[in-house]
Amino acid sequence: MSSFGLGKVMNSAVSAVNENTLALVNINFDFSLWRCSPAPEFHPVGSALTVGRRKEAETGQTHRTACKLGFLFHEEIPDTPKLIKAYGHRVSEILSSPDINPHGTVRDGPFQDFIGADCTTIWAAATSGNSAIAVHLLACMLANAWDTKTATSIWVELVDVRKKHVLADVELGKLVNPHTHAAAQQEYSRAELASWDASARSWLRRAEASMRFRHTQLALITDNLVVPYPSGASTYETVTLTWTRAMEVLERLLNNLPQQACDRAVIRGISSWHLYPDLLVFQAEATKVPFGDRLFPSTAILSLGLEYKGKASDNFTRWSLALSHLKFYGDPVMVRSNEQLNRVSSSQLWLVALGTIFRQWDIPYASFDAALSWFEELGNKLKEADGSTSQLSWLLGLCSAATGLVGERRKVADMLIKYGWRRGTRFLGGKNHQGRDVSFFGLNSPAIMQALRRSTDIDPGVEYLRQLAALLHLEACDAVISHSKVVAGYNYSEYATVSPVEEHLAMRGGNAVVPSPEKRQVRWIHAGISNHHHNRPTNEAELKAHLDRRRREIEASGEICIVVTDREYMLDREPSFSSEQGRHRVWNRPPNLFAGETPPRFRSLLGPWSLSTKYFHILVRQEKYEESKQNIPSQLGAAKQQVMVENAVAWLRDVSSGKILRYILACMRATPIDTVRKTTNNLKRKRSTTTLQPNQTQGPNTSGIDEDSWDCFAMISSFSRPNVNWLLSLQALELVDAVYASLPHATVSLQVVEQDLLAARWLPSSLRDDLKIEESASDSFFKRRYRSCAEHMESMTRAELFACVAMFESGRFNVDPAQLTEVIALCSEDSIFVAEILLSDPSVQTQKLGLRHLVGNVGHVGMVLLVSPEEPRVRKVGFDASMVSHAPYTGTVADRFGGTSLHLSFTTWKFPLDAGSHTGDIDQEIFLLEAVVSVQDKGSWVADIDVLSIERDALDIVSCSCTRLAGSESAASLENAVSIDSWEEFLDGPPCIGVLLTKDNWVARLAAVSLLAQQGSGHTAVILKEGEQKLCWTCLVESYSDPEPHMPERIVL
Repeated sequence: MSSFGLGKVMNSAVSAVNENTLALVNINFDFSLWRCSPAPEFHPVGSALTVGRRKEAETGQTHRTACKLGFLFHEEIPDTPKLIKAYGHRVSEILSSPDINPHGTVRDGPFQDFIGADCTTIWAAATSGNSAIAVHLLACMLANAWDTKTATSIWVELVDVRKKHVLADVELGKLVNPHTHAAAQQEYSRAELASWDASARSWLRRAEASMRFRHTQLALITDNLVVPYPSGASTYETVTLTWTRAMEVLERLLNNLPQQACDRAVIRGISSWHLYPDLLVFQAEATKVPFGDRLFPSTAILSLGLEYKGKASDNFTRWSLALSHLKFYGDPVMVRSNEQLNRVSSSQLWLVALGTIFRQWDIPYASFDAALSWFEELGNKLKEADGSTSQLSWLLGLCSAATGLVGERRKVADMLIKYGWRRGTRFLGGKNHQGRDVSFFGLNSPAIMQALRRSTDIDPGVEYLRQLAALLHLEACDAVISHSKVVAGYNYSEYATVSPVEEHLAMRGGNAVVPSPEKRQVRWIHAGISNHHHNRPTNEAELKAHLDRRRREIEASGEICIVVTDREYMLDREPSFSSEQGRHRVWNRPPNLFAGETPPRFRSLLGPWSLSTKYFHILVRQEKYEESKQNIPSQLGAAKQQVMVENAVAWLRDVSSGKILRYILACMRATPIDTVRKTTNNLKRKRSTTTLQPNQTQGPNTSGIDEDSWDCFAMISSFSRPNVNWLLSLQALELVDAVYASLPHATVSLQVVEQDLLAARWLPSSLRDDLKIEESASDSFFKRRYRSCAEHMESMTRAELFACVAMFESGRFNVDPAQLTEVIALCSEDSIFVAEILLSDPSVQTQKLGLRHLVGNVGHVGMVLLVSPEEPRVRKVGFDASMVSHAPYTGTVADRFGGTSLHLSFTTWKFPLDAGSHTGDIDQEIFLLEAVVSVQDKGSWVADIDVLSIERDALDIVSCSCTRLAGSESAASLENAVSIDSWEEFLDGPPCIGVLLTKDNWVARLAAVSLLAQQGSGHTAVILKEGEQKLCWTCLVESYSDPEPHMPERIVL
């Protein structure tokens, strides 16, 4: 590469290697001393760096690494000046966005110096020459394609092989640049290369966020291209060929020379370096894709899809390499690159979940459009329904994900759904999922949809049982359907034929009817009305009105309806079926349909013992019972018969929203109860607490579903209920979405879909309790108290929140929350997730504090979880009496601690965590790291704090709503209180009441409260609620006068 920028030293180095020349470049040469002036297009990079990062990039280890790698690979790198220049412009453009590269503020607390895009490797490369910039491009390419440990292993292999090549050339007497030779004799530790990768990886995440639309568009285009990666004889050859070829093709495009890509090298380069030439894609037809990137000439077009005509394979969309430096022991390991689009928002995980569901339901690609339309229509129905849908919030999440997908959103959705279809076999239920779920919850079954079309909430159950009877080949004379309930205090029953009969068969022999060939369904409705029982209810008029209304409804549907009462003696007594020998029932004086020499005997074929229904039965004549029972396994499978999804969408539109809601609730084993009771301690001077009462008696039915109607839908949905683990998996996914709702700019790794959600260790106790219910105990599950997503969120501990984020940030780490109880922050690539207690005023209720997402990087490899030292240090008090005055407190509310700031540093203590990773791997990827949060006053160290100590020794929070004027207290009332106006006065505290003046200074208030808690004095102190403008001393004295005066020793205002 001619434009390395080494000036005369480099020009003199092209002579043959000899002893004199080699002596000029000693192997102990300090590469941190080498620095060149960066090109103008890179100048904004240096300006964007924090002081610490700039120092690291110019004189630290990162600069040395950039120089060494640039020198080492110099002779392998093509001359691409325009590519380097265009990359500089693109990097500077990305950094100019405040959303992508925010600046740290006091609101970021101790992380202020770590906020912003990490472009350390870019500036280190820019100040080390063009070859170092080219090596940075390789770092971006590897970070784009592989995870941390794999990319590090590739770097180790590349460096190892390149060093051998250089030293072999020297041995053979070939021309070798002396700086390259010197670089080949340097040590390259694995930690050094991992740190180089980590910084590039952090930058890549920021760049992808900035170019999200183009990045996604490129992934959509190239996902279906049948184009392979370049291949070489070794990992070294394959990687360097891919790298250099991508650089050469983009250089030609920038020189306005249209290019054709015969492999995926340039595609990976475009994705990694965020330079987007216009494309001409050849698939079924030629399609021009204009990216409109101003860095490329308008006529510089890259053609894709022309050359390779082979069969499509996943090997062509993912890069495969054999690595010998990944594990301590064993043969080289085959690894494959990540997908082009490998991070999404948490809300997009619903689309991946839909793909997983489509796979479980055996829905082919060709029917995805119709399946999405079905979910969209289901969501509309549930929202229209008059009733509570809170128990179906997870289902509404799925429906919402399928709604409004047009344009680019639809293309992205298709990609994610197909990804879930291919890769999410374990995501929802894992190995515990039996794969027996009925697709679309049975709402594409003719039997169910026909039943739901009936007008009342009783008739669907009757209609459904008629269809089941037909599947069991039961004749009209073989069985009768019964429905029972209580109306107006009377036992009420309906009996229905299983198939149409002639009208005369509905009567008894004494009631002659002229036979007719027309056949209709028959319904006998019965209520026992008798004047002989004085203890019967007296609201007979209400019952008769019900009988009349039902008769009219049944006749309007085309059925024959016969109203029967005890006075007419059609049935012997109430109830109409008398119990004999267990489940045997006898119908005395039956209608002609069942008439014979002896009264017919019936047994309940479908009822409480099989379908969990209390009010509906199919009663089969005794002589047909055994045959029918044997037919159930083989014939009732037809009840799950499905139709084309397109027809299911049309059926769904025709059914009332109320019936759909009731059916879905029953199908999901939800209950019609939907209340959560809470108790709140409203003491104004105590931290309020919210306590759930899981065993309380549940409140009233808020869904508007009466018991017999509920039983009807429970029975209809019996063969369509999904697996319990499947339901809980979707509730867990909803919980993840809720966690990330408070982290709006955070993304999740798509690799997580290969995890089993129910095997996650971060699941809160409320969800784990539900998981303990066995699938066979469906009745127990059916009766369990429903827990909403909000309730699960309230039960999540901070450690579980961090464990959840660790899994979805990495896509792989399944960490035990018990290891994270002291964690205050999680740092990974370009994201810092901080416990809000570290960034909030200490008067905020800690129960309401979760995590906050910051854009930044703390400069450590892998995922690190920060913990405070066990015994934080505090500055010892001095012996200068003039430093402490402790002036009498005059009732002032002010801030005397304006110079207070928080700072973060790290010790060398680092502890690897078990996150379910593979054994034998060389690199550990997730650690606990000891981090020190220091309090400084105008740059001078005061103390180190552990903010979690606040929870162990909490202060009272006080607020005052009285009407007394501020400062109206008498001097006498304040005579035992002194003002604390500095940290020296705080550390050398008074033996009386001390008032810290820290108004609206959350940093100083947090530092003071943490120190009080660390000293074990939290219980003797109070803090004025954030935003309060005054503290009434009279009210304070009154509050602390019972049972005896016990004023707090420290008051934080």
